[in-house]
Amino acid sequence: MTPRQRIALRREMTRQKSDSAMLAQLQRVVSVRRDRDVRGDGMCSIPCPIGINTGALIKEFRARENSPAAEWVALRLAQHWKAVEPLARLSLWGAHAFSSVLE
Repeated sequence: MTPRQRIALRREMTRQKSDSAMLAQLQRVVSVRRDRDVRGDGMCSIPCPIGINTGALIKEFRARENSPAAEWVALRLAQHWKAVEPLARLSLWGAHAFSSVLE
């Protein structure tokens, strides 16, 4: 979907009543499309003639989907990344070595 199509969908969603079947279907479509098609890096604002950054909007939507517990875990992992990274590398190496044995 293009940014214009996403904007048109969002506008249509705001026009629907909260209990509308159409709204429920639009929310499903937008959710699937957003996760698959839209990056949150903001690069879309560079070619945009008026500088609209849909990446910022997508980041906000994705943040709403996370529970407070998930946010807490992500923050702790980021704060302790120096210790987490070697453990992650070791885990991946171990998984690779184990899968090689099973082949």
